[in-house]
Amino acid sequence: MQSLIKGSNRSPGASDHESADEGSERDNGEEEPSPLASQRHESITTTTSTFTHQWPNVLGPKSPREAPANNCGPKDLLGPVVDDIIDRGVISQEFAEELLNIWRNELVAASPGIYVPKDWSAAQLREKKPSLFHAIMAAAAQSRGSALSDKLHEEAVYYYARTAFINGEKSVQTIQALLVTVAFYSPPKTPGQLQIYQWVNMAASMALELGLASKPRTHEQLPKRAIRSLQKISSPEELLEHCRTVLYLYVVCAGFSMRLKRPNILLFNSWMEECLNMLEKSPLQADQRTLAWLKLQRIADEANTAFGFDDASTSFSLSELRLQMILRIFERRMHDWKKSVPKDVLTFTLKLEYHQNMLSMWEFGMDGGRYDVTEFRNRHLTLPALDDDSVQPESLLSRSPLQINATTKCIIEAHAILECFAGISKDTLQKAPNLIFVRAIYALVVLMKADYAVGTDPEMGEILDSQSLKVDHYLKTVHGKTEEAVGPQKCRMPTHWTFVLEQKLMTWRDEYLAWRREGRHLKRRKMNDDTARSPTAAGDTLPTQLGDKPPPIPDKHDLARPLPQPPQQPAPLPASSAFTTTNTIPDPFAWTPTPEQQQAFAPDMGDFFQNGDLYLWNDVDQNFGGWIPQGGSLYTEFGPFNGQGY
Repeated sequence: MQSLIKGSNRSPGASDHESADEGSERDNGEEEPSPLASQRHESITTTTSTFTHQWPNVLGPKSPREAPANNCGPKDLLGPVVDDIIDRGVISQEFAEELLNIWRNELVAASPGIYVPKDWSAAQLREKKPSLFHAIMAAAAQSRGSALSDKLHEEAVYYYARTAFINGEKSVQTIQALLVTVAFYSPPKTPGQLQIYQWVNMAASMALELGLASKPRTHEQLPKRAIRSLQKISSPEELLEHCRTVLYLYVVCAGFSMRLKRPNILLFNSWMEECLNMLEKSPLQADQRTLAWLKLQRIADEANTAFGFDDASTSFSLSELRLQMILRIFERRMHDWKKSVPKDVLTFTLKLEYHQNMLSMWEFGMDGGRYDVTEFRNRHLTLPALDDDSVQPESLLSRSPLQINATTKCIIEAHAILECFAGISKDTLQKAPNLIFVRAIYALVVLMKADYAVGTDPEMGEILDSQSLKVDHYLKTVHGKTEEAVGPQKCRMPTHWTFVLEQKLMTWRDEYLAWRREGRHLKRRKMNDDTARSPTAAGDTLPTQLGDKPPPIPDKHDLARPLPQPPQQPAPLPASSAFTTTNTIPDPFAWTPTPEQQQAFAPDMGDFFQNGDLYLWNDVDQNFGGWIPQGGSLYTEFGPFNGQGY
């Protein structure tokens, strides 16, 4: 399917723009006018406006005189498709070059899997990858104010609507563009309009349909009829781009799935393992950062699977012994990962992800290994209700040594995230992706819930105190830096998160302090004591057996001490997702490749092309890669079943 942009902006050699539809049309010997010619003709006869954001009168003409000459053909409801944001003067060519430099110099660290060659100008990016061009322009314009960034974000979404939604284009550059748009997503006016998870899964499903998550085939491995309808890979550079794209896409998909407890349709497989090994040979620093992020995510994924979250639609509970073993192995592997990453690879974003993954896993330990599907959102994504007399989930923590230790670890990791945020400059924060703000606000919520638990549980209050949590200090710091980043140009992301801080977190904090001063928390304490004496609560604490000595109960002053670290010795970055280490405890969730997957990989990427070009292959394509005629069925040649036309 041809891209909906000017003919001068197309790359004749780009494999992204080939389509299965074109291949099947050539098979049938049909000749149709080119889409570009039809677009030009349509823009002359039916287009009434030069701006894509203007919508036509969908109610129809008021009188027969106003009726168009030809109202039988399809019309583009999103406006003209020939001119883009530069043609229509939304931004100039010089300003596009400036925005591309901002992306290269300051933003690419937040999305290391999206690589634009250094010798490409904005004009070349616009010509060869128009979808990615629109996405990068919108992302880099965040610091120039909400008026411009919102407009460019809207233009990018309209472009996706024309190409991907209406015309059904599927390409690697569209996947890359969606990932950039997700990272620098312009927050909508209402929470119900959030589309981040939807767009991530759209990119993942597009990758699956293209065959990006499967090993490409040579022409000798495919039927001749299928080759013409498949996307071709003609160089090692193009293969490397596919590898980094699918690995970065996996990192994003798996991260959303893990934190939101939602399904992940893009699973790690043996081809991704090969991509990992090929990317390790890349000299690009961005590729090394992508690999470090991938390996960090794999540690969290495997621990998540060991906990049982591969099916997050079912409630479950783990024994304290199993929970303790998994957390010990997870923490050791996380420390090994951090020691193995070079300083120039360990970006600010990777540091945040490291602390966030630690926080997420220890939060599950804080819950004692219990997962309740119906209570997940109330337990982790909201603050306790102050106007409800019922017992809140935050005050139901048992006082087992493991859970107290997990609570302490969560507080330490939350402090680490907030200290990282406090060190960001105003200029950097104006250009930062949503992830930076989300991590800081989530850390604040963890501290505020811990403070609530201390206030409503006298036994927890003997171990922790509100002053050591530093809730007010960090809340004031995060709000001050975010409000400062808004600037006179009214940057959209800082503006949105300032609103969230003021209307949600700070308002709740003020109500909570007033609630404490009025002594209403004492009523909750009495209810908690009654609950603790009930038979159902007696099972919260499980005896530790089999010689596993539980961690000691920390003193409240221990919160000020740093987390003990293993001796700092240089260690090589592990080469596989299992991250082979010398474990004193058997690793219950290490991913072990099969003997076939352990075969040596080609030392040179050029060896992949010894038999010619490679082709992206999707085993479940609608027409099976051209084996079935376009619009036909697998059983067409056999006729209707039983004469009933099924």
